[in-house]
Amino acid sequence: MYECLHWYETGALAWEGDFGSPVAQADCTDAGSRITLGRTEPGFTYGNAVEIYDMRLYVHSKNAPLQTADIYSIASAPIPAAAAAFFRDASCLDISSTLMEDKEWMDMYGNTCSWYSKHRDSYSQVCKGAEARTQCPQACKSKQQCWSTAATPPTYFVWDRIRRIEAKHANGTICLSTKSSASDIVSRCRAWSATRTSATDAATMANWLESSDVASMKGRRIDVTDCDQLEKVIDPECSFDPAPVEQFSADMQKNGGDFTIAFWVRPLGAASMNENPAALKDKNGDARFFPHVSFLSRLSPPAHNLQWGLWKNPNGEVRVDSACGRTPRDLFENIEVRASSSDDWTFLAVSRKNTSTPGNPPKTWTATNEQKNWEATELAHCLFDPQAFFTSLEINFPMLISPIMMIPQAIDFAKAQQVFLASPSACTLNPKLYTLTPPDP
Repeated sequence: MYECLHWYETGALAWEGDFGSPVAQADCTDAGSRITLGRTEPGFTYGNAVEIYDMRLYVHSKNAPLQTADIYSIASAPIPAAAAAFFRDASCLDISSTLMEDKEWMDMYGNTCSWYSKHRDSYSQVCKGAEARTQCPQACKSKQQCWSTAATPPTYFVWDRIRRIEAKHANGTICLSTKSSASDIVSRCRAWSATRTSATDAATMANWLESSDVASMKGRRIDVTDCDQLEKVIDPECSFDPAPVEQFSADMQKNGGDFTIAFWVRPLGAASMNENPAALKDKNGDARFFPHVSFLSRLSPPAHNLQWGLWKNPNGEVRVDSACGRTPRDLFENIEVRASSSDDWTFLAVSRKNTSTPGNPPKTWTATNEQKNWEATELAHCLFDPQAFFTSLEINFPMLISPIMMIPQAIDFAKAQQVFLASPSACTLNPKLYTLTPPDP
């Protein structure tokens, strides 16, 4: 036999390497037989004993081992009828399967799936119940994810640490890309203001005008068309490197416009609460925290590709704006979000599948912690600035905000839950702890 080990997972080659020595003998004819790799049984020190069902040994000559196609054929063959009941719950699932998603569920004590995730490592028995394992496959790790040979999408970040955003103005703060200085931005604003008309405003900033309309807005917006106000709201302490944004934007457009953006936010006390009388209060009648973050591609005239804020939906919404495909009736796509915490970290994510196939139109989903909303859409998505998804961030309430993760791919919701559950408090200063990584083979 070869002195090289080829290890396959779900029919795909996962690892290969020197086996060390040839197999001397194998005797696996009886039930209860044991087989070891690299050690003689008994006596191995560091091995883990595992139970294997339906193990098959294929004998071949030294020069004619089974090929990759043969292995895949064996792995993908129908499950034998005698083993079907055993494999019903044991077989792996693709990450895109809805069976891999944690559900909106509470047990009889009011515990959600995230509670089970937090306590599973310390108290392994919490996930022993059948209902918890069914409702919380990510939190309880009760479903086996199929190993995939697909390349892991690149992941980019704005900032490398948590930022504390204080209010530079009553309406918020602007964080700029380091590509432009505050003086440059204000100078452009004044030059643009000298030439603007109502006609040019309607043509170039319809989305911004609608989202800043006091009749529909229940939160705050900075009037970036007021150059004096704009000069006051720019905070150099929260500036960011444009390179990751530009690379993300280029990759995203190569992928047909698909993207995922995710980050964590936490209020800074009373100053972060939305006191607008039209804003929904909590069960005690107190003001709540509604994250307001706008990803602006330009400031003069203003245009944004993405926003979190409070407009028509009671808990807030995500708005995806586009430079193409807009009509007076469809200026943007909006998807309702779930309530954010007013005293703890909240995970926010949006994923846009911009490409479509027959029967599978473009769609956008949003996540607030482990809860999901989604909508199919007919609105195409194009960037206002093909070079950069955003060049500035408008943050309207004081908050802590984590590094912003950008992925030029529409990831599955279960994968976003993995990211959320990997860091449920958000808050490590190391963004690598919540980057997307391939599943363990």
